[in-house]
Amino acid sequence: MKIDVFTHIMPPKYKETLYTMAASRYLRNVIDRLPALYDLEQRFRLMDKYEDLKQVLTLSLPPLERLIKASEALDVAKSINDEMLPPIINEPILLFWVDPMKVAGFEI
Repeated sequence: MKIDVFTHIMPPKYKETLYTMAASRYLRNVIDRLPALYDLEQRFRLMDKYEDLKQVLTLSLPPLERLIKASEALDVAKSINDEMLPPIINEPILLFWVDPMKVAGFEI
C-alpha cells in the first residue's frame, strides 16, 4: 500500500470562496488547469490507475486562516467539512481528510 500525504484538494466551496475573496487571474488559471484539485471524480479516475493508493487530503493553499477573517473562518471550515463528508464516507478506503478547523486551531 502507498499512502500519499502530499495531496491537496480544493473543495468547490473553498474554490468559490477563494475566487470571490482573493484569487488573481493567474491563480485562477493555474487552479482551473488542475481538475483533480477540485473534482473528486477526476481524482478517483487518476487514483484508479494506481493499485493500493490512499491519499491524506489537506486543504490546498492559500491556508484558510490567511484567506479570510478569523470571524468568518469557522463557518467556511464547517462548510468545507460538510462538503467533504459524503465523499469521505463513500470512499473510506481511498481517502483520509485533515480537518481544517483543527489545523486552524478551532474547537467546535
